[in-house]
Amino acid sequence: MNINRPRLWLQAKDYMMIIVGISLYAFGFNAFIATAPEKVVIGGMAGVSQVLDLVSYNVFGFHIPYSVTIFTVNIIMLAFALKYVGKTFVIRTLFGVLMITLMFAVFQPMFTHPPVEGQSFMNVVIGAVLCGLGIGMVFIHNGSTGGTDIVAAVASKVSNVSIGRAMVYFDLSVISSSVILKFIFFPNFKFDEAVPPLVYGLLTLFIIPFVADQMINTNRMAVQFT
Repeated sequence: MNINRPRLWLQAKDYMMIIVGISLYAFGFNAFIATAPEKVVIGGMAGVSQVLDLVSYNVFGFHIPYSVTIFTVNIIMLAFALKYVGKTFVIRTLFGVLMITLMFAVFQPMFTHPPVEGQSFMNVVIGAVLCGLGIGMVFIHNGSTGGTDIVAAVASKVSNVSIGRAMVYFDLSVISSSVILKFIFFPNFKFDEAVPPLVYGLLTLFIIPFVADQMINTNRMAVQFT
């Protein structure tokens, strides 16, 4: 059997860069965003894990690690999405899910305080930029992080909603639900206390896709020039 070494090297390079991108995303989220005192909730599966952790702690009295939520919810979503997106998408996404689960399990216990104390805005911006860079790197190398990607892929198959619009709708629902749940579980929670985390969450909703798009578009221009 002949081995196509150039193709094998390109595939290995893709998987290595996907791991680097996912590591960058997990580091940016856990180090800079999840540690913010305002309890900022972002979109995507990371935001879902934050919301479920909030519910579990206030209802049952224990925390659910982000990595557990990310892995479990992604597997369930992939199982339901299989007939819509096909086996190729599922296999490619499964690798990303396993890597992001591992990286979140590594980085979450490492960071309990924000790297820059008293500078929530700076922390959120830096974390969002790192998340955007990580996602962009994953997409450039034909990878997927699961989560919102699965929802968007299914939505585009069963309706006329575009992938980008489906991702925005999903992320907005996650961020909004986190604020609503805080009013439910914390009777003394005031409206002015809900504004900072909501604003920071919406900020990440714009920064992360923008940075990811810049990486992807820059890579495309480089390919065209070559």
